Amino acid sequence: MSKKESGFELEGFREVDDMMKQLPMEFQAEILYKLNRKAANIVKKEMQANAPDSEGDHIRESIMIKRDPEDMTGVTVGVTSKKGWMVRFLEYGTKKRETRKGADRGAITQPDPFVRESIDNTIDEVIQMFNTNYLKLVKRVVKKYNKTFRK
Repeated sequence: MSKKESGFELEGFREVDDMMKQLPMEFQAEILYKLNRKAANIVKKEMQANAPDSEGDHIRESIMIKRDPEDMTGVTVGVTSKKGWMVRFLEYGTKKRETRKGADRGAITQPDPFVRESIDNTIDEVIQMFNTNYLKLVKRVVKKYNKTFRK
């Protein structure tokens, strides 16, 4: 599977980034978290659309966004721990499995890389979202910052 390459340019990024660096860290973290959350939502929706959902598995409903406990701005899109083990098998497939007595336990010979495909399919959309929302979020937080500290 080849990776999708994407050429992109964030217009006015340097100016917006300079503006953001003048804000206190908590406001910078708020902006980055909101951007990351929006990007994660795009990937989550794509993963849900592409997820195989055989009867009783409910993988689509198990796809969630979690905040990174070690990074104030980080988020992760993934499958809950109850279904996460199953996704690995679906994503990569398995070899033929047998018991010690030789009973056939089957194999997943046709992997369904829906997680990787979802990420590859959403790269351009995520970049476009950053391009259109970065400045908006910075302006909104600057306005909030001004209200907070000008009282």
